[in-house]
Amino acid sequence: MTTNLSLTDFLFFFAFVCSSILVLVLISKTRRSKQVFELTQSMNQMASALKKRIAELESEKAKVSAIVENMVEGMIAVDSNKRILLANPAAESIFDFKVSVALGKNILEVIRNPKVDQMLERALRDQTIVMEEIELYHPEKKTLMANAVGIQASEGEVRGILVLYDVTEIRRLEKLRQDFVANVSHELKTPLTSIQGFIETLSSGAF
Repeated sequence: MTTNLSLTDFLFFFAFVCSSILVLVLISKTRRSKQVFELTQSMNQMASALKKRIAELESEKAKVSAIVENMVEGMIAVDSNKRILLANPAAESIFDFKVSVALGKNILEVIRNPKVDQMLERALRDQTIVMEEIELYHPEKKTLMANAVGIQASEGEVRGILVLYDVTEIRRLEKLRQDFVANVSHELKTPLTSIQGFIETLSSGAF
């Protein structure tokens, strides 16, 4: 059976096929556009969340930095090789050094105190807290209560923290108290000895 298509029918059929193809292309583009839109939305949300997290971290960093910078106690942070990563102004004052010069150097090169070096070595090795009282003679005589603590962290990060309390004045006052008690005891002992001797003399019937 043979079907004869007129030119009009052919053109109609051709227009129908073209329209169908166009519809399919538009549907495909719409789907792709929707996918691109959803992907863009997701990326924007991720970027917004990341920006918020970075802002929070920066805020926390600023708070910690403000606390460390204004601590009365000296604080020095070191890596696994005892190289200085951070130090606050109080530590600079205690040991008479500049952070800008000390960063990256071994702590013994900067403060030249073997006892502090040994404390940090032990704290890092045993991952523990080491507390000792140390004496400084430069730039001036001071008595410090030192606390060294080892921290588990990746290579190149902070592995040890040294915190120093200046107890010079406390020890001076304790010494004054001890001297005062000793002097008072001595002053009281002399008249008490005399009185005791006098009582013993009276008891023996010497008078």
